[in-house]
Amino acid sequence: MAVHSHARMLLRALTEDTSADNRRANIIKAFSLGLSVEMLDPFLGPIVSDLQEKATAHLGGFVPHLKDLEESYPLLNELPEPTGDVEELVFRIRSKFIASKVDALFQVWSQTRKKGAIDAMLKLHSELEELSQEQVGGGITDFDGDFVDWFIEDLESRKENEGCVGLPYPWEVLNMHLGGMGPGDMIAIWALPKNMKSWLGLYMACFALQAGKRVLVFSQDMNDKRTLGRVACMVAGIDFTDYRQGRLTPDEITEAGNFLHEAVSLDGKLRFTTGRKLDGSQGGIEEIERQARQFMPDLVLLDSAYTLGYVGQGKQRWEKMADLSSNIKSTAERLTIPFIAIFQENETKAWKNKGKGSSTAAIADASHIIRDIDVGFRVVYAEWAEQISLHLIARDTKYGGLTIWAKPGVSFDYVGDELHEFGEQPPTDQEKSNSSEKGNEHLNQYGHGSAFSEDLPI
Repeated sequence: MAVHSHARMLLRALTEDTSADNRRANIIKAFSLGLSVEMLDPFLGPIVSDLQEKATAHLGGFVPHLKDLEESYPLLNELPEPTGDVEELVFRIRSKFIASKVDALFQVWSQTRKKGAIDAMLKLHSELEELSQEQVGGGITDFDGDFVDWFIEDLESRKENEGCVGLPYPWEVLNMHLGGMGPGDMIAIWALPKNMKSWLGLYMACFALQAGKRVLVFSQDMNDKRTLGRVACMVAGIDFTDYRQGRLTPDEITEAGNFLHEAVSLDGKLRFTTGRKLDGSQGGIEEIERQARQFMPDLVLLDSAYTLGYVGQGKQRWEKMADLSSNIKSTAERLTIPFIAIFQENETKAWKNKGKGSSTAAIADASHIIRDIDVGFRVVYAEWAEQISLHLIARDTKYGGLTIWAKPGVSFDYVGDELHEFGEQPPTDQEKSNSSEKGNEHLNQYGHGSAFSEDLPI
């Protein structure tokens, strides 16, 4: 669909609401999302520009309704119905506009390269860089007054929140060492199959949900009912094994239902997606970004992130994973929200690197994506102990990680800093006693770090 068709739908979306305050808010929102008059067709540009001026002149300014505009511009009578909200329409217009600009640059390149390929390439590179800087920013920040103001605000925020300035992790010890999940952070999780990596990601998502945040969850490994069923068990404190085997009593079912109805009425919201496009085909990280712009989450969980790298042909797996990792990180930065991305670990390489240290094992199958992450967790599941160890890789800290309980629906609370290793055998009775004493010391220092408040049944 052409740019001007989306622009006409956007104009209707900006002017069809009966509330002048809502119309004003939508117009300001559209331009704050990167819309420019240049992106609109010659007929609509002046109209939307006039709307913007009236909407932003002063709070009490008059913003025309669609009916008022139709009297002055008869052609508006046949405006198409909007197919999405303001964010989605602006995203479509910007995407089409940028694509047309890039296409035009490559047309010039194809016409001029025969005269001098090197000069034509340099000119194309310069113009693409300029377009990128203009439309999405080039990552350039000056050490100036604006930065100093931001830095002072950051100092005050860290003081007020005891060092945690991002979206908090469910465990206080991680917040102490990492300061939470920062805007634009990419948090990667590796684990072998059946090592509870999905449970771990969903637990972190539930923590954000219970804190009143909006969470977008992507998965191709599980469908919506299975994924949200796990979320329901964690929120209501239902033992997942009891749920799966139908062992709950009628009273427990009633209590869980009452609690869940109360929970879904809170400010937080969680949405599940398989990442499919509007036409039903499987999308990549670009489709996740489109849906995120529409839903406006505070956190994105990519449960099976590695499946997004399978979109497209002609590249080896490691090349796709490298491209995917880079795209996830840049998407998180554009949206200024943290992304948790779960990857599958290579079992052959894990056994090959067994005993070489947690850091080596953690990047055994991830050297092609390690450069993009801000925080990485290599997950080791000690089934015999019902515990998970999170081997940590992160900048600006020497903290090695933590061990938590692995009791789905019951507890993922903090146990201690002693980590289970891959391929580890169950300890002797004496080793169990020593580990318990160390765990109690850490619990006294840091607390449990539970994801949920004390009045919740988990």
